[in-house]
Amino acid sequence: MHLSSRTIIIGLTLLLVASLATLTFLYPAANLPLVRRDDAAWVEKARKDARAIFPETVQERKTFPIVMRLSDRICIELRSTAADGTGSYLVCYEARTGKKVEERSVVGF
Repeated sequence: MHLSSRTIIIGLTLLLVASLATLTFLYPAANLPLVRRDDAAWVEKARKDARAIFPETVQERKTFPIVMRLSDRICIELRSTAADGTGSYLVCYEARTGKKVEERSVVGF
């Protein structure tokens, strides 16, 4: 069975289009930060507290939240992207009461 070059080119083109369509849908989902559902409220609280330090840019900039659970506290770091260059914000809350116990910000890179 001999396939013509035209059939091979059409098959490869369809394969390329299918792979590009798949990447178009999967790439944005792969770049979203993974935050557990029970940590989402803590991340929103940290974003609210970060607005006091970064008032004009915290809404527009894309931060990557990192949640660290310790025995007595929950710490959230909001890292900005390297292209943004705004800096990072770290806040720790007491696990039982939700009271802010530590706060740091680093401006720029």
